[in-house]
Amino acid sequence: DLSSFVRRKKGSPQKSNNPVGGGEEPNLPMSSPSGKSSNQNHHHHHHGHHRLLCTLSAHTGSSVLAVRFSTNGQYLASAGDDAAVCIYAPASNSTAMVQGNLDTSVEQWTRIKLGRGHALDVVGLAWAPDDSHLVSCSLDSNAPIIVWKLTDLATSDHRPTHSNVLINPYKILGKGIHSSTVKGVTFDPAGTYLASSGDDPSVCVWRAHDDWGLEKRIDASSGIFRRWSESDSQALSSQSLFRRLSWSTDGAYICSTNAVVKNKHVASTISREGWAVSNAKTTASGAANLVGHKQPVVACRHCPLLLDARAEGETASEDEPEYATLLALGDKRGFVTVWSTRRARPVFKI
Repeated sequence: DLSSFVRRKKGSPQKSNNPVGGGEEPNLPMSSPSGKSSNQNHHHHHHGHHRLLCTLSAHTGSSVLAVRFSTNGQYLASAGDDAAVCIYAPASNSTAMVQGNLDTSVEQWTRIKLGRGHALDVVGLAWAPDDSHLVSCSLDSNAPIIVWKLTDLATSDHRPTHSNVLINPYKILGKGIHSSTVKGVTFDPAGTYLASSGDDPSVCVWRAHDDWGLEKRIDASSGIFRRWSESDSQALSSQSLFRRLSWSTDGAYICSTNAVVKNKHVASTISREGWAVSNAKTTASGAANLVGHKQPVVACRHCPLLLDARAEGETASEDEPEYATLLALGDKRGFVTVWSTRRARPVFKI
């Protein structure tokens, strides 16, 4: 229930006066030149130097294409052109000594899981909100999306052996539904749905429970993607290695990349209300086309916090919280725009 989810976010412990909700941020591995915590030295951060915490070299290919911390910040997942998915956790000194990884690194991390199931480059990762599952997407048409079940992580002692490192796919999604490579995946904040984006072009919404079946497919007939002929499929596939989409912090909409409306490169938001898009026929809440990039938008990411949208001195409504969400868009040329749900134009551009 998204309404109760937003209320829970609103009532969570706040770290500042600005966020409406979101609680504490994950305790990610961080360090500072003085050895103190990053929070203690935040006001001195611009005077210091960044320090390397740890180097992970579990992949055998030439490129690592995606990295994602788990929701609780305790695990790190990576994917690469070796078709592998790796999961890491902080290692104890004894584990690090056994593996021979002791070096000058500030922190010791070790690979605790290795997922094999894709046959080609893995280009996207997404953790379920409760970290019970990890989803990866690949250029492999036979296994475009793989769901990895990780419910044993909480009970694992994180001492890798040959018997417990390798994990097998729990579910394979997208084959025969995505007619081209899949290059982006994202969970909704409540963990109810999973969305994937492919070169078809299309966005598919899957039920993230029970049968993991298809809920909705949004393709070029919706009006937010350019129609490509079969002869142009190669050109579409080479547009970008990534189609990274993002679910809004309040779960109200999905932001889809690589969209084209009236021959303009845009990021289109897909409303949770009937999975509607913005066009002349619909006015669904949350559906919009964000115009401002001259090149294809290939990545987007929402701020994990809901921001207080009240004017100074204004009291909060008892019915619905007055909040805003922030969204960052990046295009193929490296330009970035940041948007707010309370403004019709970008907050700023980089």
